[in-house]
Amino acid sequence: MLYRNRKVGDNLKVELTLPVPTSINALYINQFAYNPKTRKREMTGAKILSKQGEKRKAEIANAAKEQLQGQDWNYEWTKENFVYQDAVIHFARRGSDDNNIYKLLNDTLEGIVYDNDSRVLVRTQRIVYDSTNPRVEVT
Repeated sequence: MLYRNRKVGDNLKVELTLPVPTSINALYINQFAYNPKTRKREMTGAKILSKQGEKRKAEIANAAKEQLQGQDWNYEWTKENFVYQDAVIHFARRGSDDNNIYKLLNDTLEGIVYDNDSRVLVRTQRIVYDSTNPRVEVT
């Protein structure tokens, strides 16, 4: 759940069910570029989002935009305040690390749910296993 920091009369809340983000371990790949001097493709040293990461980022963004409609949330408020992000993670298999999914999740929700992911306080509430419907329930 994304909660705003509590103030008197403050009780905005968002509930989203999103695809499990790509792990940070598979999120980035090395960028290559053609070097005309050597006539070979060489690593540039830069890391770019993998195809799998791009696809999952688009899926998460679309799901978040669709589910955010009709919910009582104030995006502008997040520009100056911290929000709590509680997550229940339903992994497809054991051995997955919850810390590895937050990079893509928070980067994707930035600009949709909140202004800047540096103002999000992440809290994993529970990890369960569901091989038929892996997901992240964010509140």
